[in-house]
Amino acid sequence: MRLDAPTPSAAFEVTNYEDEVYTYGITFEFLTQATEESEVAATVRRTIASVKPGQTVETTVTAPKAGDPDPVSEIRIADVTLVPQDRSASPARP
Repeated sequence: MRLDAPTPSAAFEVTNYEDEVYTYGITFEFLTQATEESEVAATVRRTIASVKPGQTVETTVTAPKAGDPDPVSEIRIADVTLVPQDRSASPARP
Protein backbone atom coordinates (compact mmCIF):
# COMPACT_ATOMS: atom_id res chain seq x y z
CA MET A 1 0.00 0.00 0.00
CA ARG A 2 1.45 3.39 -1.02
CA LEU A 3 -0.22 6.04 1.10
CA ASP A 4 2.73 8.42 0.81
CA ALA A 5 2.49 8.58 -2.99
CA PRO A 6 0.87 11.62 -4.68
CA THR A 7 -2.17 9.43 -5.36
CA PRO A 8 -2.73 6.63 -2.80
CA SER A 9 -2.65 3.13 -4.25
CA ALA A 10 -2.43 -0.49 -3.17
CA ALA A 11 -0.97 -3.52 -4.93
CA PHE A 12 -3.09 -6.64 -4.58
CA GLU A 13 -3.44 -10.09 -6.04
CA VAL A 14 -6.31 -12.42 -6.82
CA THR A 15 -5.82 -16.20 -6.88
CA ASN A 16 -8.44 -18.54 -8.29
CA TYR A 17 -8.61 -21.67 -6.13
CA GLU A 18 -11.71 -22.95 -7.94
CA ASP A 19 -11.93 -25.54 -10.75
CA GLU A 20 -13.26 -23.15 -13.41
CA VAL A 21 -12.52 -19.69 -14.80
CA TYR A 22 -13.91 -16.82 -12.69
CA THR A 23 -14.30 -13.07 -12.97
CA TYR A 24 -13.73 -11.23 -9.68
CA GLY A 25 -15.34 -7.93 -8.71
CA ILE A 26 -13.60 -6.13 -5.84
CA THR A 27 -14.76 -2.93 -4.15
CA PHE A 28 -12.09 -0.88 -2.37
CA GLU A 29 -12.72 1.97 0.07
CA PHE A 30 -10.17 4.75 0.52
CA LEU A 31 -10.46 6.11 4.06
CA THR A 32 -9.39 9.38 5.63
CA GLN A 33 -8.81 10.01 9.30
CA ALA A 34 -10.65 13.35 9.33
CA THR A 35 -11.97 12.75 12.85
CA GLU A 36 -11.50 10.00 15.42
CA GLU A 37 -13.54 7.78 13.10
CA SER A 38 -12.29 6.87 9.62
CA GLU A 39 -14.48 8.19 6.82
CA VAL A 40 -14.83 6.79 3.30
CA ALA A 41 -13.40 9.39 0.91
CA ALA A 42 -13.72 7.32 -2.26
CA THR A 43 -14.91 3.94 -3.48
CA VAL A 44 -13.35 2.12 -6.44
CA ARG A 45 -14.67 -1.07 -8.05
CA ARG A 46 -12.17 -3.22 -9.98
CA THR A 47 -13.06 -6.17 -12.21
CA ILE A 48 -10.46 -8.87 -12.79
CA ALA A 49 -11.77 -10.94 -15.69
CA SER A 50 -11.05 -14.50 -16.77
CA VAL A 51 -8.86 -15.74 -13.92
CA LYS A 52 -8.03 -19.37 -14.73
CA PRO A 53 -7.93 -22.14 -12.10
CA GLY A 54 -4.68 -21.87 -10.12
CA GLN A 55 -3.83 -18.51 -11.69
CA THR A 56 -2.75 -15.50 -9.62
CA VAL A 57 -3.26 -12.01 -11.06
CA GLU A 58 -1.29 -9.11 -9.58
CA THR A 59 -2.53 -5.56 -10.11
CA THR A 60 -2.92 -2.18 -8.43
CA VAL A 61 -5.86 -0.04 -7.39
CA THR A 62 -5.44 3.74 -7.27
CA ALA A 63 -7.63 6.31 -5.54
CA PRO A 64 -9.51 8.64 -7.86
CA LYS A 65 -8.35 12.23 -7.81
CA ALA A 66 -10.76 14.06 -5.57
CA GLY A 67 -11.02 17.37 -3.85
CA ASP A 68 -10.90 15.86 -0.35
CA PRO A 69 -8.29 17.85 1.59
CA ASP A 70 -7.69 15.04 4.11
CA PRO A 71 -5.06 12.46 3.11
CA VAL A 72 -5.98 8.82 2.68
CA SER A 73 -4.93 6.91 5.79
CA GLU A 74 -6.20 3.43 4.93
CA ILE A 75 -7.46 1.31 2.04
CA ARG A 76 -9.80 -1.59 2.72
CA ILE A 77 -11.65 -4.22 0.74
CA ALA A 78 -15.37 -3.62 1.16
CA ASP A 79 -16.76 -6.38 -1.07
CA VAL A 80 -15.68 -9.28 -3.31
CA THR A 81 -17.89 -11.08 -5.81
CA LEU A 82 -17.04 -14.13 -7.93
CA VAL A 83 -18.83 -14.95 -11.17
CA PRO A 84 -18.07 -18.12 -13.16
CA GLN A 85 -16.78 -17.21 -16.64
CA ASP A 86 -19.67 -18.94 -18.42
CA ARG A 87 -22.14 -16.69 -16.53
CA SER A 88 -20.12 -13.47 -16.81
CA ALA A 89 -19.93 -13.56 -20.62
CA SER A 90 -22.48 -11.52 -22.52
CA PRO A 91 -25.22 -13.56 -24.17
CA ALA A 92 -25.03 -13.83 -27.96
CA ARG A 93 -27.38 -11.52 -29.81
CA PRO A 94 -29.11 -12.44 -33.05
